[in-house]
Amino acid sequence: MPDLPPDDLGIDEHFGHIVARPVSWVVVFFVCGGFLVAGIGLIAANPVVFWIGVGVVAIGTILGGVTHAMADTTARIQRREAKAHKAAIVDSEATVN
Repeated sequence: MPDLPPDDLGIDEHFGHIVARPVSWVVVFFVCGGFLVAGIGLIAANPVVFWIGVGVVAIGTILGGVTHAMADTTARIQRREAKAHKAAIVDSEATVN
């Protein structure tokens, strides 16, 4: 991995997490909050709180799909593979001459 340029790593080495758009992190926190609320509803045996948490998770999932929250990492991987493929082509052309 040290041979790759820093922008191709896809991971912020200073903080140890994947660098993503802020909206993606909002979706993550929204869904995690929904799971937390639903879990509290289960522990407290309160069906209203549980279903509110389930609703928050569902809304967060829809929000993630609408904003393409998972596209952050997928696009980065595709760009890295394209750069590697392009570099391989350039290297093979250099060895032919």
